[in-house]
This record gives sequence, C-alpha cells and structure tokens, in this order.
Amino acid sequence: MSSNHLEKQISIIQKEYYQLLSELLQCMKNGDFMSALDEVCVFWQRKHKIVDLYLRNHFSGYDNYVFTAKTNVGYDEKEHLPFLLLGQKHVVDDSIYKFTEIYRNVQAQALASEMHEIIESIVSDNLALLSNLKDNVLILPFTFLNQASTHKVLYSAGESLFLSLFTELESMEDYFLKCNTIYDIEKYIKPEFKEVIVFSELEDLSQSFSNRFKQAITETPFLTETDSRAFFMIVYGNIQQAVNILLSCIEYNCIPFIRSNMPLHYTLLVSESMRSMYSNVETLRYKMLLANKIYNCCDVEKLAKKPLNQLLEDAQRVDLIDSLIKILNDKGVNEKNFNDNNYYKKNSKRIMETLLSEMY
Repeated sequence: MSSNHLEKQISIIQKEYYQLLSELLQCMKNGDFMSALDEVCVFWQRKHKIVDLYLRNHFSGYDNYVFTAKTNVGYDEKEHLPFLLLGQKHVVDDSIYKFTEIYRNVQAQALASEMHEIIESIVSDNLALLSNLKDNVLILPFTFLNQASTHKVLYSAGESLFLSLFTELESMEDYFLKCNTIYDIEKYIKPEFKEVIVFSELEDLSQSFSNRFKQAITETPFLTETDSRAFFMIVYGNIQQAVNILLSCIEYNCIPFIRSNMPLHYTLLVSESMRSMYSNVETLRYKMLLANKIYNCCDVEKLAKKPLNQLLEDAQRVDLIDSLIKILNDKGVNEKNFNDNNYYKKNSKRIMETLLSEMY
C-alpha cells in the first residue's frame, strides 16, 4: 500500500471516529452507554490492520511522539500545545478502550458513576482534538494494538518484574499466600526497592514505606480489598502499563510523551531492565525524559497567544528536542550518562527555558 493511500485511509478513519464519538456522547446522555462503548472497541478491532500498517510504515521514527499514560490530553486547558512542540508527528493513545474494560468490571454504583464521568471527559476531549487539530494529531489505540497481540508476553513480563521486587517469593501464588498486610509485604520486599516504589502522584517520600502506602489507599476509593491486593493493583498495574508502553514504542520505533510523574517513574524504572535487551531503549528513555522536562517548563498561556499554524512552524524551526540534545552533547551529556551528569542536573532546565523562549 502506498504512503499517500495509507495517509488517506488514516484520515478517513479519524473522520469516522469523530462521527462515532459524537454518537457515543449522545448515547451517554440517553442512557444507552455500554453498547456505545462496545461500538468503539469493535471499531478499533476492525481498523487494527490499517492502523498497524500506518504506525509501522509512516509513523515509525524517533522524531515522532505518542501521548500516553494519561486519561486525556486536556484540549480546553491548552495542554495539547506542549505536545505539539515535540518532533514531527503526533499520536494520542486513545484510552477509551481501557476504561471500557474497567467499567465492565465495576460493581459499585458510585464507582460506575465515576467511570461514566471519566469516559465522558475522554470522549469530549477527543472530539475537541479531532475537530480543532485535524491531522496535526491522530487519535489511535496505540498501546491497545500491542496489548491485543502480545497479551501473554506482556503479562509474563509484568509478573516477572513484580516478583523481582521480593526475596523468597517465587510466584504470584506465593505472594498472595505469604502477604496479607503491608507489613508482610515490607518483610519480603528487597531493601533497595523500598525507596524506588511509589504509590501516588504527589506522595511525601520522606515518610516510611508503610505510611506512604496507607496514605495512597485512603486517597483511592476502589482499593478496598486487602493490602496485598491493593499493593498489587498499584505496583503491578504501573509496571504492566510501563511494559506495554515501552514494548509498543520499541515495536513502532517512536517516543512516549508521558506528562505525569508516577507513570514516568515506573517507565524509567522498567526501562532499566530492558537496556541490555533492546538497542533503542537508551534513545527512547533519554528523549522521553527530555520531553517530560520540556513539558514542565512550558507556559501554555504564552504558547496559546500564537496562531496554531505559526506555533507549528516555529516548533519545526527550533526543533526543541534535537537542539537540546546537541547543546547537552557539546557539554558531554548523552543518553548513557545523563542520569549521573552534574552539568545536566544543574543546567538542563535553564537551557530548556531559553529554547522555549523562542516559541513564545
């Protein structure tokens, strides 16, 4: 299939998806919610092959970024603008399918209502992106494609990484048999991982391991089971998400754009274990971290003052990530040593802010 034909097919798919989401929003208001969500899943299953072809042949490249590990982008809050400053092409990882699965398995009415609100916000945000950004951003079920085809591999990898956190626990059956409370978990967890594991986005790392965990579960309404089950859901869930993101980005040769600290933390943590297995992980994790730091330095209100077309032209001219990499490289900072490099730690934010000033 030719490149132009592939692009046209994807453009058609985006228009069809816009129509489907518009109908879904109406169904949500009319109460016919679950059947409409099923239509979204069926839609992406039907489009799987063409999307996979596009990602492999037209999106592949380390100047292309996928927005992932976040419920929605936040168009109304102008949160899409920092994403558009990065690289050449942009895909938003559609999260509707994930919340559809959660919604199916939710029993409590209060939680079902909360899931309903989350899905409605995703649909509204997706519609805003598709309507206003056209082909500058594509909405595709990025991690879902890889998850669907490599479910057993992902499950096995996530389970192995989870169990590697402990001593004397050799299987999941072992974990649930020997661990019930957070103090049981603390007994078996390897000391070096106590400081590495995080349980929530903004937790106080100066507190003890058990106190951080207890605080996290009080803030999360659906974690009502045993400590061992809650710990598993938080930590294994984040590890599994990180594995899926990394393997998907390795498969399609692109860079994940992760805004939130917690999924970024786990993705960096998991990527450490993949450095010897995949040659492109070094580049992926370096650009991923730089992209996150650029996001945190951005002033979206200043970016929003420019017309979108002008902002996109300036983004291509300045080429933030590559310019930043070149400046850092001249000072001896590279993808292998950035974590321990003093120049990077002291000066990277200042350099980013200087480059971003050209965008305002």
